[in-house]
Amino acid sequence: MNREYTKMRHDLGKKNVVNGHSKWGQNFRSFAVITLFILGIVLGIALISAAFLSFPFEVSVNIFTWKTTGDVILTALWGISGVVAIWTLFGSFSKIKRRKRGWIQHILLLYNQTVFVATLIPLFVLGAPATVSGVQRVIDNTYLFYYLTAAFLSAGFLCTLFAIQDAIEKSNWWVFIASIPYIMTGWMVSREYGAYNHFVKSEAFRFDEVVPKLKEQGVTALVWNETWFHLFAILLLILVLLLGGILVAITWKKTASWRQGKEKV
Repeated sequence: MNREYTKMRHDLGKKNVVNGHSKWGQNFRSFAVITLFILGIVLGIALISAAFLSFPFEVSVNIFTWKTTGDVILTALWGISGVVAIWTLFGSFSKIKRRKRGWIQHILLLYNQTVFVATLIPLFVLGAPATVSGVQRVIDNTYLFYYLTAAFLSAGFLCTLFAIQDAIEKSNWWVFIASIPYIMTGWMVSREYGAYNHFVKSEAFRFDEVVPKLKEQGVTALVWNETWFHLFAILLLILVLLLGGILVAITWKKTASWRQGKEKV
């Protein structure tokens, strides 16, 4: 009786040791995959940045004129962001698609949609001439751009909270995570709106002085709308993050069997 009890305890202890080693191995392999992927992302960003900095292309003030290679590249990337935004518009609130996408990816997609819609507003005065009436049109459009951008950010945040309500039920921290891009963008819009309003309303601003300068430089009054260009940069950053998220999902799925280890018969 004692021998059988001792043997049973020995076998149970051996099994626990094996399971412990197996679990430790799974954790180590998961850590290795994550570490290698982060290093790959950092290296990839560094290489892409170096390539863009070394590539001799110029960018026009109005990239939609397609005068340079840089204009074509940036317009194409902006268009890709638009496709992502449209795709999100038709699938953001589908429970099936919400389960397929990660919550972070879903937050980025809705944020991308919000920013992309805001970048469409200045396009209505893209061809405004450098005249008194043309400059006034751009100024009115820019004010409308700031007001609507603030409204879009508020609506986008509320839609995001609705879309990730399943995650919020598990942890309220998701509200804070979802609010980060909207708070940062809202702060930027508010600060730059104040600067723009101060510039346009200042006593030094005179149409008879700014119009000749715009004609001399061959640009329109849209160059004063810095926020528009900053939103373009945000869209490109979101695009990189979304592609990184896709690579993370693919890598995690492809390495699932290796991370879990071989099944023991």
